[in-house]
Amino acid sequence: MRTKLKRACTIGKLLLLSYLFTSCSTHSEVDFHFFNDNDALIANNNWATKYLYHQKTTRFINNGIENGLYYLYFPADSVPYTLQFASQHITVESAIQGKDTLKNTGQLRYPVYKLSGNSPAWFKINCQKEGYIPVWYYPGNSFYKAQSHEVLIIGLYYGLAVTVILFNLLFYLITKEVSFFYYSLFTLSISLALWYTDGMFQFMAMPAWFIHYFEIVLHPLVALSGGFFAINFLHLKNYIPHIRLIGWIIWAPLPVLSVLYLLTGHSFCFLLLEAYTLAVLTFYWLLGVIYTKKLFYARLFVAAYFLILILAIDFYLAKLLGFQFMDIEPGTLKLGGVFEMSLLTYTVYYRMNKIKAEVAGMKQQIAKYVKEIMLLQSNSDPSKNIETSFIWADLSHREREVAKLVAKGKTNQEIANELFVSKNTVKYHIKNIFDKLGIQSRKKLTLAANGLQPTKESARPTK
Repeated sequence: MRTKLKRACTIGKLLLLSYLFTSCSTHSEVDFHFFNDNDALIANNNWATKYLYHQKTTRFINNGIENGLYYLYFPADSVPYTLQFASQHITVESAIQGKDTLKNTGQLRYPVYKLSGNSPAWFKINCQKEGYIPVWYYPGNSFYKAQSHEVLIIGLYYGLAVTVILFNLLFYLITKEVSFFYYSLFTLSISLALWYTDGMFQFMAMPAWFIHYFEIVLHPLVALSGGFFAINFLHLKNYIPHIRLIGWIIWAPLPVLSVLYLLTGHSFCFLLLEAYTLAVLTFYWLLGVIYTKKLFYARLFVAAYFLILILAIDFYLAKLLGFQFMDIEPGTLKLGGVFEMSLLTYTVYYRMNKIKAEVAGMKQQIAKYVKEIMLLQSNSDPSKNIETSFIWADLSHREREVAKLVAKGKTNQEIANELFVSKNTVKYHIKNIFDKLGIQSRKKLTLAANGLQPTKESARPTK
């Protein structure tokens, strides 16, 4: 009953988070005209030109990689309203309503303009990377209420992200398992990418050159940290020889594409950079799909990253190609991030509980084993006598498995491959075995297995 109640509470929390993240877009739709003026057909801000009425749309402009100058025309409205151009890739060069020049309302995440609504308005916008201009329309005084809602969502998401990062760093320091470190780095890089998308660097008044270069550097970081996390989390080195070398080869074009874009500034180069980053992440996700039948953790990995990967492809790549399947917004993308972090954090919790249950079971067996008598022969196979030679030692089941393989003369890497754990985990178990038996070398461990080397337990004088 208690377990069912716990599951119901968890589902309720997830549904509440889903509602908050998907309902954070409180803006309305508005019809307006636009024209892409890359050929400089509109001279000297001639707002009355016929070209302004060339195309009509609602909510956003999405012309793929056709960046450059865009002119927007908004007809007179019946009520005052606020316009927000929710993209960090655009600059509003001029804005006019009637005879008045409009100014950005202040240091907000995106360009925001208040309009009276009683006369038409014109905007001249420069798109740096792609021809994508999301127009968020807020009638009356609804803008600041919507902003407070969005700030709440942003705070919840990044609070969760920081908690997950610190949680995994703590487990890395305790267990020395490197996959925890790479997951922290991967979560940090994803959070920084969303921080950029949310316009938080503009809100912090960071220099424009820093924001521009930071986004380009962030692409290789996301792909690199995601790749190394997948390699270690899925133990791919046990199945694919030289997987680390393959990973570096796959990752190498990303810095080249970054430099190419910085040198040329061409939007097509930015499209290649974005597409290749997502292709690298998709490659590692597909490796997880391949090993779902062999590894339980691979199933969790595939499930966790499926949603956020699909949302990222639609949000970042599809709009560069001039279309979007789901027309998602940043709040929906964060929902995928919450799902991913929740599922993989549960995986970490599952691992820790499994280890604790294993230790508790071994302690119960120790009480039984200490009553038995050591019967070892010096010429016997040490690996066959581990169970009886260590009956007086407080070793866990996993430690006895490691001790067996050490007694057979296996190297740390061979033990790691056979037990499907990392090399660092093997070193961690061997250190514990040495401490419990009071020995300092693998040779002495083999002798102890044959009863030839006294341990600190067996060397105690009898009363």
